[in-house]
Amino acid sequence: MRDSWLDEKISMTKKLGLAARFGAVPIIGGLVLPGRWFLPKTMLLFGAAILIIPVVFYLYILTIGHGKRRHKGEKSDFWGAILLIETSG
Repeated sequence: MRDSWLDEKISMTKKLGLAARFGAVPIIGGLVLPGRWFLPKTMLLFGAAILIIPVVFYLYILTIGHGKRRHKGEKSDFWGAILLIETSG
């Protein structure tokens, strides 16, 4: 028997992972462009960051120790985010 909570988390991770894979393309393009193309290079790298950062934060919130295991229930991701903000300060 599968856990619906886990299925939801895996589904969200797959969606964000797909966006992060699309973020790899602008990174490659930004690194290949010569240095004189500063604005397009910056735009490509910024766009890649917008696509990749959400999956990094989601995985961090989903998997952090930092006491998240103590907070059970439907709002455990919220408490994980609060702990992330608190410990990074």
